[in-house]
Order: sequence, then structure tokens, then C-alpha cells
Amino acid sequence: MRISKIGLRLGYMHPKHALHEYNEYSLGKGWTLVKGANGTGKTALVNAISCVLECPNFVGWPNFNPDFSDGGGRIALDFFQDNTKVTVTKKWEDNEDPPSSIYSNGLWHPASEKIVKPFFVSYDYPPQVGCFNENEIACLESLTEKNPQVIDEINSLIASASFTHGLKIHIQSSSLVVLRDELIDNLGMGEEVVVRLAVLSAINKYTGAPLIWDNWYRGLSEHHIQGVYNFLATLKEECPDGQFIFTQAIHPEWASESEYHRRRVGLEDYIDNVVTLSTGDQYIE
Repeated sequence: MRISKIGLRLGYMHPKHALHEYNEYSLGKGWTLVKGANGTGKTALVNAISCVLECPNFVGWPNFNPDFSDGGGRIALDFFQDNTKVTVTKKWEDNEDPPSSIYSNGLWHPASEKIVKPFFVSYDYPPQVGCFNENEIACLESLTEKNPQVIDEINSLIASASFTHGLKIHIQSSSLVVLRDELIDNLGMGEEVVVRLAVLSAINKYTGAPLIWDNWYRGLSEHHIQGVYNFLATLKEECPDGQFIFTQAIHPEWASESEYHRRRVGLEDYIDNVVTLSTGDQYIE
């Protein structure tokens, strides 16, 4: 799967908000960065993708129940599956659930095994050691049955990061555990980011499932941030054609060019597309 475009109107937003009226955003091929100030709709966009595809593995907001009482809502998603373009649209006339209408231009069903759904990560629900999403674990187990080298590839990728110091993953009794000579109970946020990216890049490589990481930057220390950026270079080489979508908040205190540059150096060097969200009357560049 490759998501190419999303259009949405989420009427519960402030009237001046960009998502209060219907807008479309192109995501393009490769890696995409969705950026904007807090409250501009980055997580709403991620939730909208999950809502249309009815993804069981979204670890952000557990419920997506926007208020459409002021004129209804609409989410339209374009994606390619096996080189075939599919458009799926959900419309709400009012605050009913499920949506009042769902239609597509092709054979679409959310439970279709032919549809490779995205995997989602959110800092608001960060992964804990031994508590990886059950869908990720099930997918890894299936992959290792067909390709036993997958775990070795993941561990090699983890080892390429400068600060992981012997970290390895292992599937044990349908659980994904992290080892450093012995079982580890906790990881630093930088280590968690590397492990999660390594696991999901392998899933992307073998299944084509997009990776969507909401608010990816949060929690990374200054000590680890450059090491993670260096790791992204290796990841890009491993998955040159994979679709990775990151969202990142741009904070007011980063207004000076030097401060913003210091905090973003690395990620945008590997980004193929940038989507900038706004509140409707002012763009954050």
C-alpha cells in the first residue's frame, strides 16, 4: 500500500482552522513529514487515515469521535494497492456512528486480506519493553516463518545505531522481548525509537505496510537525537521505497531559524515530501 492523498473536513475544529473546511493533502512517494504548531490537526489527520482504513493497530487516540453537528464531515483517502488506485470516502451527515455513507471506486472492504494496512506509532502511547503491539508481533511471527533471517536483519539494523550497545530483539512465546545479554526491563526513549523503527522497517520491507509515526520527536533527549538522525540514514538505505509518514510539532519557542535548525537537522535531510498544516490563517514555516 502507498497512501497518496487524504482529503478531510472535521467540522468540530474552530471555524478559522484549516480542517474546519474540506482540504486535501498530497503525501507523495517515500518519506513524508507533516508539520505544524500544536493544534493544527496533525494527529487528527493520522486518526482520519486510521478511521477510513479501520486499522486495528493504531496506538494513538483509542476512539475517533469528532463532532460533526455543524454541517457533517468527510474523509477521502487515495491509496495504491498492487499498482491499482483505490479511493475510499466516508461521510457523516450528522453525529451518527457509523458514517452515513461509505463508498469507493474499487473492491474495498476493511477486512480484505489484500489490503496492507499501515502500522501506527504515537508518543502518547509509547511502546514499553515486552509490550509491542500484538499486530506487530503477529506480523513478525508470520514473516519469520517464511523468512527466518528477518530477526537477524532487524538486530543488524539496531546494532548500526551508535548508542544501542548490544541490544537485540527475540520472539519468545508470542512476545517480543529485548535483550542485552539478558532480558531488559526498560529502555531509554532513544533506544525505544531505534528498536521500533527497526521492527517496523522490516515489516515495511517485506509487506509494503506504511509506517505512520505521530509526534515522533517527543521524548528524545539531546544526548540521543543526533544518534537517531544518523540511524535514519541507514534506515533510508534499507527502505528506499518504503512509505514512512512522520508528524512533528513546531513550537513557538523554535521561532528563531538557528534554534529550529538545531532541533530538526537530520530528519528533513531524508524527507521526500513536506506537508505544512496551519490553523487556517497563518502557516508555520
